[in-house]
Amino acid sequence: MEEYAVKICDIHKTWNMKTTPVNALQGCSFKVEPGEFVTIIGRSGSGKSTLLHCIAGLIAPEEGTVEIGKTILTEMNEEQRSDFRLSHIGLVFQFYSLVQELTVEENLRLPFEVNGSSPDKEFLEELKSRLDIKKLENKYPRECSGGQQQRIAIARALSVKPDLILADEPTGNLDSENSRKVFSLFRECQRMFNQTVIMVTHDLALAKQADRMLVMEDGRIQNEQI
Repeated sequence: MEEYAVKICDIHKTWNMKTTPVNALQGCSFKVEPGEFVTIIGRSGSGKSTLLHCIAGLIAPEEGTVEIGKTILTEMNEEQRSDFRLSHIGLVFQFYSLVQELTVEENLRLPFEVNGSSPDKEFLEELKSRLDIKKLENKYPRECSGGQQQRIAIARALSVKPDLILADEPTGNLDSENSRKVFSLFRECQRMFNQTVIMVTHDLALAKQADRMLVMEDGRIQNEQI
């Protein structure tokens, strides 16, 4: 039986808003090969961020299955999903998710402290240089611009060399030059470490440079068969 890096089967997720329920995911299905770089595009409200959060195990769908390799996340409880995420998934969010009370350097080292592991110092230094954040090491996130905070968050996600990288609009707060640098870095990490990358983006030009581009509409991936 063929193993996929990610396999999503018929997942449903409804947000119970004050006025009316919002069906964010409506039978969404797709699969990703190991080491593949996939981008997902679609209008705002099409369910892209909700989908990424389900793949990360941050939220659980009401129906369907989420498989990462041989692991079925939808059969795990919240604590088990969290442990799995720390070991296997690198996350880049739209809004950085940096710890404001820690310096940039402390934020970068946080995943290793949580895991009880040691960073690859040479690789971490290379990430800092490539993302132009070395001079920010002793600053706090609030002292950095939005673009700088996004690049710090990207470095933190890549530093642990995860099996799977999930990026939700990682270039949304960056100028065109830094957007190209970030995309190139994702590409390079994909090739160096055989990582699987799923990136949500509104940048059609970047999206087309991936191995495969998927279109999301009304809570479903279009033209994908399981």
